Amino acid sequence: MRDGMKLMRKIGATPALQSVVASELSPGSDVNSDQEFDEFVRKNSWTVYHQCGTCRMGTDPKRSVVDEQLRVHGVQGLRVVMHLYFLQYQLGILMGQLSPLRRRLLL
Repeated sequence: MRDGMKLMRKIGATPALQSVVASELSPGSDVNSDQEFDEFVRKNSWTVYHQCGTCRMGTDPKRSVVDEQLRVHGVQGLRVVMHLYFLQYQLGILMGQLSPLRRRLLL
């Protein structure tokens, strides 16, 4: 992240862009050292992606959150349909992929 911001700063300062770049908006000219860049990143970065693959599905309650029927281990009568146990991020809106799964498993 730090290297990317430094590169963008260099690109923005090139003669080709000087006529269209009035000033640096972010992180700003007061951020210069590696430590300052790192601090800026920690305070100002976030993800726009839905997290997925953070919970395990399986038959062993000690090693997984839900079973293959999406029943939560240790909680009788509760099923959860979420993208947290998808193995990898799928392109597109996750709700579009969850809706058919929910209908199939919960009906």
